[in-house]
Amino acid sequence: MTNSNRLQATVARKLLTLFQAMPPENWIFLVLQLLGFLTVCQCRSGDTWTQVQVQCLSEAAAIYRAQASSDVHCSVIASSKQKVGIILAQFEPASLRCSLFRYQSVCRDLVSGGASSDCRVLIRFPIKYPAQLNPKLTNVWLGDDMSAFENVVCQADEETNRIYPVGVQWTEEGAAFDGSSSFLAMNKSDIGFGTGVTVLLRMKRQPQVQPLFEFLDCANFATGPYYHHIWEYSSVSRFYVLFYDTNSVRNRIMSSALLTANAGEWIDLGFTSTPTTDSYGMFVNASFLPMSAIDFH
Repeated sequence: MTNSNRLQATVARKLLTLFQAMPPENWIFLVLQLLGFLTVCQCRSGDTWTQVQVQCLSEAAAIYRAQASSDVHCSVIASSKQKVGIILAQFEPASLRCSLFRYQSVCRDLVSGGASSDCRVLIRFPIKYPAQLNPKLTNVWLGDDMSAFENVVCQADEETNRIYPVGVQWTEEGAAFDGSSSFLAMNKSDIGFGTGVTVLLRMKRQPQVQPLFEFLDCANFATGPYYHHIWEYSSVSRFYVLFYDTNSVRNRIMSSALLTANAGEWIDLGFTSTPTTDSYGMFVNASFLPMSAIDFH
């Protein structure tokens, strides 16, 4: 008997003992409580599927096919094949065919036009779908226990702006770095800083001089008109940003506000710049810093 079976048997015996000791009018209450517990467990697993009202997806883009007895069975198959991240499942009642799709490979085809009677398209998504994302956002990455961070904003190219973790462990609080060799690298980036950029970082860290964010062309390391980086700088733990404007002028700004010395405390750091208007700002925790709290070099 496996550990799982032993646990189920133990729970069953305890429930039976409780039933026998309780008057019948309380049995339904206990069963409802148990069902409520099971529902909570299912929600905590993250497997929340939603049917989307779209036309059938092309089978050519499917990454896996199987036979299923229903759309629910199809979603179960999809969850077993890809345990984390965004995934789409399509069930065709006539053929009982279940097909799985990567989100970025078909997201441009999720055009609302009424659901087809030939198929049912289901999506496992981290937020309510269709996603009500701010149209100004071009990248929103979903991190999970996976080999890449998924972008929930639909991209023209499936591989564009994908983030690959190296030496990163995923925990209940998010991505954990080892403090020496861990990093996240972006592939085939089309992000440019010519018209402006906003970066927001939320983290716990060990207070020290360290890079927090680097944006550079790997072929021209640490050079180029749009080389940017954000550091925790100097022994007083200041928030430091280096960036280039549209005229390739090197700018450095540093916050006079000190970051918390508590390694277990969450901090929010942000930087925004609009080179065309020569404006910029620094965000620390709950608000933007006044210009008097920023040293410009």
